[in-house]
Amino acid sequence: MKTIFIAILNGVEGKNILRSAVYKTLKAKGDWRIVLLFRSKTLASVYEAEFKTPGTFFELLPPIKKLLPERIFSRLKLYLLRSKTTDLHRQTHLEETGNYPIYFLSLSFNRIFGRAFVRRAVRFLDERLIRQNNLTPLFEKYRPNLVFLADLFNDLEAAILREAKRQKIPSVGLVNTWDRITTRWLIRILPDYFIAFNEIVKAELAEYDDFPLDKIYVSGTVQHDHLVSGEFSSREEFCRRLGIDSASKILVYAPLGKFFDQSRPELDKWLVRILSERATEGKFGQEKLTILVRFHPNDLVDLGEWPNLPNVVYSRPGLKFTSALSDKVFSRTRGQNWDLTFEDLTLLRDTLYQSALVICYYTSFSIDAAVLDKPVINVNFGVKDGQITKTPHSYYASVHYQKAARTGGIKLAADEEEFFAAITNYLANPALDREKRRQLVSEQCFKLDGHSGERVAEYLLKFLNPKS
Repeated sequence: MKTIFIAILNGVEGKNILRSAVYKTLKAKGDWRIVLLFRSKTLASVYEAEFKTPGTFFELLPPIKKLLPERIFSRLKLYLLRSKTTDLHRQTHLEETGNYPIYFLSLSFNRIFGRAFVRRAVRFLDERLIRQNNLTPLFEKYRPNLVFLADLFNDLEAAILREAKRQKIPSVGLVNTWDRITTRWLIRILPDYFIAFNEIVKAELAEYDDFPLDKIYVSGTVQHDHLVSGEFSSREEFCRRLGIDSASKILVYAPLGKFFDQSRPELDKWLVRILSERATEGKFGQEKLTILVRFHPNDLVDLGEWPNLPNVVYSRPGLKFTSALSDKVFSRTRGQNWDLTFEDLTLLRDTLYQSALVICYYTSFSIDAAVLDKPVINVNFGVKDGQITKTPHSYYASVHYQKAARTGGIKLAADEEEFFAAITNYLANPALDREKRRQLVSEQCFKLDGHSGERVAEYLLKFLNPKS
């Protein structure tokens, strides 16, 4: 019986693989052993309770050994990616700390060594000088025919891939977010093949990680399959569930969250208050308007700290794997400590479908909204002492965001006048910028047909059953 290893080290992998047609199709189209690999007992137990079936196995990975070579190569990856976004990160760190020596040292190292031939040499050494022997027994136990890894920016997944290459086992990587190639760091070890969600990421893999284009398969965005397939809840059912007057228009506001950007603590709550006040005063039109505040699943929220207003409703989706974490520790777990259950995914789909307008920041929630043709406004200002300040966020200049912004499908509001005018205009005419949103979706989602997860699985099956 052939075997596939799949790493599920965080919630994004769980959502995009197990809660999508990827896992479902793999189970349905062959008699394979699917071995899911986890870094913690908590994660393993959550998914085992939900997905354990004959032929699916759950294994806990041993921690990687942090010996000197591992620490060196793990550190090197931070400096070998050369992009406008990483330059912005350096500039932001300089502004926050004033540490010019560190800034110039980091920048100089990057400019000297952030080159393709250096990256190739570093990867060659990384793959051969480091050996995580504690992974070998797991490979010997199952003897996998394929290794599938969806977060190769993670050092543990790099260790899994290193062992797979040592044993000459085929490997496929997946880039499952829109920003990581240009935003984070170098992919330490490259798999045999990659799956990208769109042509943009495919080109970035070649440009920034030196990966051959002919070994990249474009599938479409798996995370959007659930938005365009299945039944939407009725207006009455959705509003009853959240306590919203079904006769009112719904404006969805997705706060940035205190762990995503701690430099603007006033902004989120101020926006909730001012949106509520202006809606009550009829400044966005005469129709009744409800502000639905949808928190990021990663955020820890105390509703006692938020305004209690009659036309404001709060929604806290998501499954937290570990809630008893300090703020400092939790702030480092973005993308790892949460997942969206099937019920949460349904709520997300219904929330966007029933909304008249979505207000958010520099996250992929903008693309989610555009998938269902909802007008999107991104906030690019700050608030201090109750007053709007023109303090643009550098993240809007990042490589991946600029590629989305160039379509015009996202309205970027830089001040109070632009912000409130955009709300009024979109509520009055939801078709405004529709063609631009379609262009945004076309570029970011590749194929929006509800079958991206199936395409990912079918691509993997070619390695398990090459004669098919």
